[in-house]
Amino acid sequence: MEQALRRKRQEITAFVESTRERERELYRHVGIGICGSEQTPGEKYEPLLARFREHQGAVDTAASTIESMVSAESRLEEIKRERETIRSNRKEVDAECVPVYREVGRVAFGLFREQRLIDSAFGAIFADLAQFQDRVDAIERKRQETQNTESRNLVQRIVARGEQLVLDGRRASRENQLPRLLLEAGRAVYEGDFISRIDDPALNRTVEPLRDIGARLATLARTEEKLLSEEEALGLKLKEATGGKRIGRAREQREAEIAELQAKMADITIQIGEVACENHLPGIEDQLERLNEIRAERKKAQGNLVKTDAALEELRLNAKTEALETRAAELEERAASIEEQRRSVLEEIAETQKAAKQAARKRGNAYSLIDK
Repeated sequence: MEQALRRKRQEITAFVESTRERERELYRHVGIGICGSEQTPGEKYEPLLARFREHQGAVDTAASTIESMVSAESRLEEIKRERETIRSNRKEVDAECVPVYREVGRVAFGLFREQRLIDSAFGAIFADLAQFQDRVDAIERKRQETQNTESRNLVQRIVARGEQLVLDGRRASRENQLPRLLLEAGRAVYEGDFISRIDDPALNRTVEPLRDIGARLATLARTEEKLLSEEEALGLKLKEATGGKRIGRAREQREAEIAELQAKMADITIQIGEVACENHLPGIEDQLERLNEIRAERKKAQGNLVKTDAALEELRLNAKTEALETRAAELEERAASIEEQRRSVLEEIAETQKAAKQAARKRGNAYSLIDK
């Protein structure tokens, strides 16, 4: 019985709490309607509405800050990917330049040597190539000399063959340097005024691809410059929005602020709704009727709760009474046992006293014997 009553009490208590929650929800619904209205119902609502609007403004500001942070972070990631694409494209375009530069270097060097130009600036451009060519020519002449072995004896031909192998190695080593030297010379020719000064048709045709490549590189450079400027501006914007904190931490703080403000706003709407219901604001008759129903349900449940508590108290008191009666019976039993023991002791005392009197009569004046 007691367990059934306690389960019932839990059910009633939960129901009573649900009526309170429904009442708060009704207040909140009424309060939201008032907060969303353009007209204020009366002066008594103004302080609460002012606090609500203040919190709403703070929520909007925090939400806007979060949106700004997320947008900036997202755009920065896009910029990062776009710049990586530009770097990849630039590498590809730079790779396209290499064979063209080498061909420009080859053609320009040929013109330089054929026309025997004296200009010192141009001479500096082709100095390494000229030195290379002179050394290669010298090696080739030496090879030609070593190849003429008809008038030599066997030993001399063996020695000559060894020298020829050495010269072949030197020539191969020199020739491995040629692509780099042509590349450096071709780039210097294109970046200087050699082409405009010489104005050679063949050379002009050779550098034509570089003009197209240069235009593409310039476009890539302009795009990257714009991205860098945007990246810098977004970085400053993001720093201002986060207060110098990590974006994740800053966002968590803003979201916590929003949650706290929204909780306060919910409390304010409940307070506004409660004031409106207590003052029977016109236009909320349906809500007032529902409120009365909720309160009636709660009152009935609270009455049942009182009855349940009374029944539990009755059970508790009955159990206590039963325990006390049991204790009283135990004490009565102990009292009867003690009374019996007391009577036995009194009887023993009486017998002992009787025996003492008999002994006194027999002794006479026995104490006088001690003195003799």
